[in-house]
Amino acid sequence: MKNTKLIILVGAAAVVALAVFLLMRSGKKDYIAKEVDLKLNLTAGQSVKLRRTQRVDIKEKKLMGISFDYKLELDYTITCKSVKPDGTMFVEQRWDAGRLEGSGRKGDLKWDSTKGAQIVPQQAKLYSKLVGKSIELEVTPSGEVLEIWGLEVIADALLYQAGIRPGNDLTEEEYMDYQKMKVEELKNTLEYVLDPVIDGYPEQPIQPGDTLDVIDTGIITSSLGSGMKLIYKGLYEQNACFEVAMTVTGSAGSPIRIAAAEEERQEKREGKGEIEVNAQTGLIVGAEVTFNYDIHRKIYDVLLQKRKEETLEGEIAIIIKRL
Repeated sequence: MKNTKLIILVGAAAVVALAVFLLMRSGKKDYIAKEVDLKLNLTAGQSVKLRRTQRVDIKEKKLMGISFDYKLELDYTITCKSVKPDGTMFVEQRWDAGRLEGSGRKGDLKWDSTKGAQIVPQQAKLYSKLVGKSIELEVTPSGEVLEIWGLEVIADALLYQAGIRPGNDLTEEEYMDYQKMKVEELKNTLEYVLDPVIDGYPEQPIQPGDTLDVIDTGIITSSLGSGMKLIYKGLYEQNACFEVAMTVTGSAGSPIRIAAAEEERQEKREGKGEIEVNAQTGLIVGAEVTFNYDIHRKIYDVLLQKRKEETLEGEIAIIIKRL
């Protein structure tokens, strides 16, 4: 009798263990169906460290075409410096470290900001200039950016990525003119600067099933201003969980000047996934979004007087987690 009971208990334990294992493997979450009032709400001295990972697998649509297969990581810290009586916050965003590994147009890709001097692949040029730098913003609980300090840091990184820098082609004075123009451009997109903030927090508390139409800050698609639909699923632990549905389409009506080349592009990205927003702070602290990527580029090399076209397709995944 004792052996029979023992066998039954062991069998029951095995069933429970299997159920737990299958539940963990399924990746499903038990959401709490509860309304949430999302606002940016940081306290003075509060700091959050995040990591954004971008996995890229893209190939050119032709025989023996180029391919890109790499992982790009960026670590950054959001720190609240002070809070006004009306809730307006002064927030610092600092880029801490970056890494790149994989293969691209010119072979293996490898970069680690912690390893000292090295050749920086094109895919990492923007982040390589941001690492160790920071900007500061004055932002309201609704997510509105009132003022920003340090836009020159971002302007320099964008110009460096495009191959524009002081040297043989540009004097220091000419470069400063480029920098000023880029800063003016950035002033018109202040709402896109603070990475882990959703664009426009809802005015009223939201219920499970509600849909938010938001503007991607670029942290998900790398395309500033792309539209996303966020469907609120419910609370999981301390986070408000959203299902993501996204379609990005766009084209450049006039050529975009990149160093000594002009580029026209048309692109389409369709994706889905999940985003988690901390219900207390309002910051995006987790995400996993995958989207199909299709882009057609016409490039004219001003120096060589040559034109070329390429069509790229593939998949890009964005993963964000709290460190």
